[in-house]
Amino acid sequence: MIRRPPRSTPSNSSAASDVYKRQPLAHEAEQKKETLTDGVELWDADAVEAEIRANVADLPPLEAAQHLYNNAVPPYYDLFFEKVNQVIQENPDSVQAVEALILSGKARLGMGEYYLGREDFARAVKIDPQSGEAHLGLGKALYALDKYDDAIIEGKKAIELGYDEANTLLGYSYMHKGEWKDSLKHFQKTLEYVPNSTGFSFLRVCIRRSIKIG
Repeated sequence: MIRRPPRSTPSNSSAASDVYKRQPLAHEAEQKKETLTDGVELWDADAVEAEIRANVADLPPLEAAQHLYNNAVPPYYDLFFEKVNQVIQENPDSVQAVEALILSGKARLGMGEYYLGREDFARAVKIDPQSGEAHLGLGKALYALDKYDDAIIEGKKAIELGYDEANTLLGYSYMHKGEWKDSLKHFQKTLEYVPNSTGFSFLRVCIRRSIKIG
């Protein structure tokens, strides 16, 4: 089983929840312009791609995919997906394949390709049903597709497997269903491990007011 630390509104069209749908990679996009393009003219796409390929040429496929996910800017995701597919083709039912599918799923969600992201996470769960990270990712993909009941099922499974970040997913999912008390409960749990999150604090206040608690 793959285990790694979690990364951790009154209106059904809340801006906060819409941002959450794009959360998996959106907040990382600005971090991806790393040293890969140092010393290379940004408009010279061929030179940049050549440098990126050189940086991963001698790495094992999974390590290369991880490096590209963490460092490559989106226009070079084609190479990232090449490496992901190589891992899956060489070891289709392995722990490495699960890791590659999770990376691919996160990238797909960040690109707004929710159906493809759901497919990647579902494949990861099928290979390793005890992967909390895969269940969490699948829940996020289902949430992005407005399948809130299914997202809740996956979120609860992720929590069972140690991924407390799924409380955020459950909070938003219950909110969209209009089940304010359950939403509030999970946002409160989120604040237990992200105590300084002003965004969640604001949501909690809004939900408390909407159901007239406190």
